[in-house]
Amino acid sequence: MASPVTAPAAWPWPDSLDALAAAPEHHKLLFEDARVRVIDTRIAPGERTAIHTHRYPSILYVVSTGDFLRYDADGNVIADSRKMPPQLQGQPRFDWRELQRWGISESRLPRGAEILYRSPSIWDTYRWHIAGIVALLILQASMITGLVLQRNRQQRADSELQRTRGELAHVTRISSLGEPFSVAGPRIEPATNGHYE
Repeated sequence: MASPVTAPAAWPWPDSLDALAAAPEHHKLLFEDARVRVIDTRIAPGERTAIHTHRYPSILYVVSTGDFLRYDADGNVIADSRKMPPQLQGQPRFDWRELQRWGISESRLPRGAEILYRSPSIWDTYRWHIAGIVALLILQASMITGLVLQRNRQQRADSELQRTRGELAHVTRISSLGEPFSVAGPRIEPATNGHYE
């Protein structure tokens, strides 16, 4: 279970600099529990907002933005979005490890988001090994089925052979006694007067 969200113990700024306290007109608390805090920040073009900070670990998701400038207390520009490196612009990116840590489902991310540092699944890592093992198991099952069917046919043939041998032995015994016989049908016995009935 993830640990509750808590501010760092040595947070050096006063509570009045928390975004919700310092700039409430631009920050709205959408959701907060022991694990996550979701804030909606809206600053219109040309608007200025009070100096503030966020004391909790953050994942930033920008729905839309224009160029922005960040100033320090003396009015000096400390951040200019027009000078940001290209890798920080464009497609939203998320750290898979942090999504797992905070229990955020990938289905809640925007369409087209890139997920970085994803641990490969067992299938991704061992796809060919798994496919080979499954193919071998199917082959083995087919061979076992074939052997069982062959054994059943062999047993039927053996029992038919035993029955035929028994009949042949019976016929041989009767013929050695010199008596007329019939393999199939009723036996014909000679009459005492020399005529067959």
